[in-house]
Amino acid sequence: MRTRLSLFLSLAAGLVVLSLSVYGYLLLQQRPGVPPSVPENALVRIGDVDILSVQDRDAALVGKEIGALVDFEVREAGGALRTITAPVVSFFAATAFPLIYLLIGLFCFATGTATFVLKPADTKARLFYALTLVFGAGLIISGEFYGLHPDRWTTFLPSLLFILAYALVPAVLFDLALSFAPGTVRVRRALLYIPALLFAGIQTATFLVAILKPSVAAIHFYNKFYAAFRIYVLAFILGAIVSLGRALGKSRTEERRSQIQWIFYGLAVGTFPFLFLYQVPILLGLKPLLTEELSVLFFVAVPIAFAIAIVRHRLMDISLVINRSLVYSFLTVFTIGVYLLVVEVAERGFVRLAPGGSGFFTAAGVFLAAAAFRPAQRKIQDLVDRTFFRQRYDYRRVVLNFNESLRHFVGRDELVGCFLRELRAAIPVEFLSLRLALRRPALMAREAPLVFGDPWPDGFPALPEGRGGWAVWGRPAGVLIAPDVDFGASEALEALRIDLVFGLPFSPQEGVGRLALGRKKSGARFSREDIELIRTMAGELAGNLERVGLQEDVIYERASKEKLDELNRLKTEFISTVSHELRTPMSSIQGLAEVLQGGRVADPAQRERYLGLLAGESARLSRFLHNVLDFGRIERQAMTYHFALADLRAIVRDAVEVFRPAVEAEGFELAVRLPDGPVERRVDADAVKQALINLIDNAIKYSGENRMVEVGLIDGQDAAILVRDRGVGIAPEDQERIFEKFYRAENVRRLRPQGAGLGLKVVRHIMAAHGGEVRLESEPGRGSEFRLVFPKP
Repeated sequence: MRTRLSLFLSLAAGLVVLSLSVYGYLLLQQRPGVPPSVPENALVRIGDVDILSVQDRDAALVGKEIGALVDFEVREAGGALRTITAPVVSFFAATAFPLIYLLIGLFCFATGTATFVLKPADTKARLFYALTLVFGAGLIISGEFYGLHPDRWTTFLPSLLFILAYALVPAVLFDLALSFAPGTVRVRRALLYIPALLFAGIQTATFLVAILKPSVAAIHFYNKFYAAFRIYVLAFILGAIVSLGRALGKSRTEERRSQIQWIFYGLAVGTFPFLFLYQVPILLGLKPLLTEELSVLFFVAVPIAFAIAIVRHRLMDISLVINRSLVYSFLTVFTIGVYLLVVEVAERGFVRLAPGGSGFFTAAGVFLAAAAFRPAQRKIQDLVDRTFFRQRYDYRRVVLNFNESLRHFVGRDELVGCFLRELRAAIPVEFLSLRLALRRPALMAREAPLVFGDPWPDGFPALPEGRGGWAVWGRPAGVLIAPDVDFGASEALEALRIDLVFGLPFSPQEGVGRLALGRKKSGARFSREDIELIRTMAGELAGNLERVGLQEDVIYERASKEKLDELNRLKTEFISTVSHELRTPMSSIQGLAEVLQGGRVADPAQRERYLGLLAGESARLSRFLHNVLDFGRIERQAMTYHFALADLRAIVRDAVEVFRPAVEAEGFELAVRLPDGPVERRVDADAVKQALINLIDNAIKYSGENRMVEVGLIDGQDAAILVRDRGVGIAPEDQERIFEKFYRAENVRRLRPQGAGLGLKVVRHIMAAHGGEVRLESEPGRGSEFRLVFPKP
């Protein structure tokens, strides 16, 4: 009941104020003005009132009817005074300003009333309603002298309302600003209205004396008193703006921040022209850059912004309605205005210091003002960025550019590198690191953690993996607005100078990703916009990493299948080769044995030759079986060696003697070069002999038409057994692969060599077990040289 009564009384008071304001507008149509035939800049007197200011002029015309003859005294160019008698004209005869003021004022009344009706119990809504009443009344009435008729007492009501309303606007505005920013200024609300009532009381008394007495001295005092009044207006409006700015920096919720932003922008746009382009120049004794009528037009932004802040700020995102370019445009207007004001002040100051050199000093003043203009603009721009736009990026453009860049990368390192570069460019931070531990389904295991960017800090706290992809951890001092940030690890993050940690949106089956960000280089805290941008970019990165991972899995599975097919092919080929390699010598041995056993060879020399062939085929079969068995042991990691001190010369001689009968029978030249003294090493003599036999066997098989094989032993820092042939040679691209099992170079497959392709793999394993190595030098068509290198113990 009390709320309804308060609402009714408040609306009734508003109706009274509106009625008096409309009445004042009607009287404003009768405002007398100086006729065009009278030069206003030379006007010194109207009737018996000296004209020292515009306010003197308005007071002198009070009560004059339009069309009435009045004496206007002007000072001519030579200094002589001349009286011009002319009829008073309508001040607004050729302008629509009264109608514009009426519409703006009615808009203020409607906005304030609607806001108050929607939220009658809200203190902000009540203060806003009061502000729109006094502001709208002052705007519609426009002045205390304009429609006044001393013989009609009703005409005093709009004038007195204007004086009271004009004095109350700064106080109510300051009070409303403090309601949005509690605690920024500790003062009792009632004290805010004492200066307003004091100024209104003095102005009302002086005004009544000046009009009713009438008193020229009272008029001059009234006009001079306006200077103090302007300081009061300027101080209170600036106080409201400063308190809102401080509250904006301390706001912890998005709702409060959005409200204050709307209020701040409304005040800035609405009051800047009136304060800095009209009031400040007058206080400095300069010509205003804008007329009062034009400067007050910007006031319409104030009720709009306040209404949105109180009622509908959530439906209108301040960052979408007022973007950075709009604020910078306003900033440009502000700096230009200040620049022109500084130029004007500098010019007047230099002219007073040196009247004779006014041109030089004026140019100097312009130069100094211009020199200070650009740095000041940058400082103010940085202040705007840090206060209102805590990020220096266009959210939509950053995301679009990042997504476009990701399309051109197919590797994980490239994707992560692009992500870190784009993120650093958008949000410069002191520290940025990404740690990934991805699980590859094809590998059935999680990869070792990889770190990108800055080194991952030691002592990083263990954060749970099961919180979901969008988990965010942070420290309160580094985050401005954090509805979803977990501060459980804030102490550990504070010690590491890390403000935020993001969990990349991977499922537990896919892996874990952690993105750590240090403090902003600008010194500002992370905003909601920052967090949303990082989340969006991290989500895009995670999606693309999954894409790359799937591609790698497909490639891995395809390669595995191809490798399995190749192994199956090689296994089939191996079985076929083994069967052939076993069948051929066995058939030869069986045939020779049957011939010798049947007694069909009577010639002793022929018999001896057959026995040699039988021994050779048996040796070849033995070598083949040794390689197959050794390969099986190597694959099972069951190969064992028995090391003892041995002379490498003896091993070389034994291996060469194995091939001596076959070499001589097939017309090969086998050259052996050994040092005179012993070359002793701790080796497994049988294994080294087997390795050397494999090399000599290959040299014979691949010698082609040039049947020359050299075997030697070199003693030095490292001992080396070499086997050199002048056969088909090995291409550079095959020189590493020939040590793989079953592999044969393309140029030797045409020769259809004997063997299973296992010999060189066995050789390499034997030398690795001895701590040595197999060295190869080869050139296609010119032969090959293999060396078994034994390091000195």
